[in-house]
Amino acid sequence: MHGHLVLPPRSSGGPAVTGTGVPHFQVLARRYRPQIFPDVIGQDTIVRTLTNAITRDRIAHAYLFHGTRGVGKTTMARLLAKALNCAKGPTHEPCNACDSCREVTGGTAVDVLEIDGASHNRVDDVRDLQESLNYQPVRDRYRVVIIDEVHMLSRSAFNALLKTLEEPPGHVIFILATTELEKIPATILSRCQHFTFRRVSRADLHRHLEKIAGLEKLKLSANSLSMVARQAAGSVRDALSALDQVVSFCGAEAADADVEAVLGSLPAARVDELLLHITSGNPGGALSALRASEDRGDDPARFAEALLLRLRDLSVLAAVGVDTDLVEAAAEERKELAAMAEQVGEDALVRLFQMASQLEPALRHSRHPRLLMELTALKMVRAADLTPLSELAARLMAPGVTGSLPAASPPPSPRPQAPPANTGAGAARGPGTAAPGDSNPRPAPGPANPSQTTAAGSALDMDRLRAAVENRRPAVAAFLEHAEGALVDGVLNLTFQPRHSFFKKSVEMPANVEALQQAMREVLGDGVTLRLGLAKRDLPAPTPAPEKEADQRRRLLDDARNQPAVRSLRNVFGGEIVNIQPADPRSDAGSQETES
Repeated sequence: MHGHLVLPPRSSGGPAVTGTGVPHFQVLARRYRPQIFPDVIGQDTIVRTLTNAITRDRIAHAYLFHGTRGVGKTTMARLLAKALNCAKGPTHEPCNACDSCREVTGGTAVDVLEIDGASHNRVDDVRDLQESLNYQPVRDRYRVVIIDEVHMLSRSAFNALLKTLEEPPGHVIFILATTELEKIPATILSRCQHFTFRRVSRADLHRHLEKIAGLEKLKLSANSLSMVARQAAGSVRDALSALDQVVSFCGAEAADADVEAVLGSLPAARVDELLLHITSGNPGGALSALRASEDRGDDPARFAEALLLRLRDLSVLAAVGVDTDLVEAAAEERKELAAMAEQVGEDALVRLFQMASQLEPALRHSRHPRLLMELTALKMVRAADLTPLSELAARLMAPGVTGSLPAASPPPSPRPQAPPANTGAGAARGPGTAAPGDSNPRPAPGPANPSQTTAAGSALDMDRLRAAVENRRPAVAAFLEHAEGALVDGVLNLTFQPRHSFFKKSVEMPANVEALQQAMREVLGDGVTLRLGLAKRDLPAPTPAPEKEADQRRRLLDDARNQPAVRSLRNVFGGEIVNIQPADPRSDAGSQETES
């Protein structure tokens, strides 16, 4: 015995040997199957309930164990049978030494019947079972009937079993196990004590794998064990089967890369690379990342699942912060993810998560998974840069704003020539300004006073700078949409608001800086240096521009149609509003509508 793990007899340093002398390999899931109640992991409530029932002599005649695969249903049924028929029992601590305990462990106990519901699902099978239960146990205290996958019984078989469950012989205990509770008739459920086995947490699985790795003298890193636990998805048997597979491939010592290869896991760096391109507005980079993933042979469905899980972690960190145990990651990795989540924003992450959740099921039915992945990535690039609803709401609630928001702000109207004014932080200016009558303005070689600028020249020069950058790197031009520029004493200051710090970091990448400097030389001439910075605090959302005439007319038409009097006239006479005349301020009428 090692700790709480009770092992079947085996030869030292090698596999178990059968009676014929032939070595017999035993998989880890069988070798380390729990032999006493404390061995069962992740089902503490059920263990406590059953052990208390045995101790207090409150043993029911029928139990129903329900849960997903590999969580201990059949194991718990065998432990209960062992505890009831132990020579020292009934006891919650079976000795594992008497004939009854050893036979239950080996699956040869004459008074413990294990029946497969999938292959014994006819009514005749149940009747044969009922007839055999009329006899007393051959040797033990109880006759224990374990029916696995009981939901596979036919309706007639369930009806035949119902009579026995209602009035069972005193020496019979039924233990039913199923993975599909909804297929069990309510009449059966009402006659059993029902226990739901939950999935084992990743932390419990990780500790269990560490213990077994120590007993087997395996050298696996904590990260490798975490990958195995994650792959198992709460199933102890699946975790041990995966560990067996890793040992078969790598031997007693395995590197993280080998474990990833065996399990078919995707390195987080590949998913993070795609997310970086998506959130920075780089469609070309996103498509290149997907092509590289395909070249490596990654399964599209697995890649989509990994992307969805990563976006889930980022969304959680954006919502609750870095100090949470809802994201299973090392402390350093969790800090990096939290920084990324803060830069992208909670609203954008929720949109990306929704799109990724639709991608995974769509891939199962798609004949062109690569095309579907690429199209979704392009949609994500656009969705990541949408204006948050909170910001749009702030614009709508701004004083003096009525109607709907315009699709885009109109270009600033030209101002008459005036003496240049001093600018504050965040203002932008170009090398020179054009004369009012010049239809094709050209920038002067340099400003007369580099510390001063005008608003009209600022907007014009920033537009030209963004256009020049877009010819080289479109993503950088998109980043500059979130920057305020100012040209002061030969230094171009680009200032980002704190909520746009992610765009500033993206612009600071060497390739992006080089493209920006080339555009500066083209637009502003030589001798201008670049400085990137963050504002001390976020500025309020800009006030929307006045509505265009067509938008205003459409809004007035909608308002007129919603007037009760107009609705009544249209219901009686029909027709449509064709014109709205402004109200005469000297008249009492609020508006005049013309019907046709």
